[in-house]
Amino acid sequence: MEIIRTPFRAPQANGVAERFVRTVRSECLDWLLILNDQHLARVLDVFVDHYNGHRYIDGGARSVTNADLAAGCDRVLVITPSQPAAPQPWGDLDSEIEQLSPAGVRVVYANEASVAAFGTNPLSPSTRGPAAREGREIGRSEAAAIGSFWL
Repeated sequence: MEIIRTPFRAPQANGVAERFVRTVRSECLDWLLILNDQHLARVLDVFVDHYNGHRYIDGGARSVTNADLAAGCDRVLVITPSQPAAPQPWGDLDSEIEQLSPAGVRVVYANEASVAAFGTNPLSPSTRGPAAREGREIGRSEAAAIGSFWL
């Protein structure tokens, strides 16, 4: 591998590095008061581990629910936009739930009416109203069970 230096004060010459620096500043350093060089080194080490291993932009990119990220919690409520036993394009909810053991886990699934309300394109503005109404109905029907789950 050969190291190629970018021109001085030319951020467009290395957009990837410049974007990473911006991300470090906006997601990490802008929120902390750095005390000294050792503190900065430790914060950056932890952030780089997070950035490279546990940073997810969109839950759908690796799993529909990302339920496994709640490992270590006592109780986990998973809300999934799919029906039980429906094929999942990313991840496997059952295996994610297994990783949560010994936590108590409750899953709220979509029903047939809500799946129909999503339509073939759940990102379409025309599906927002019907999907929201169906989601509220699921919430109403599950509220008592969810309340007792948290007690």
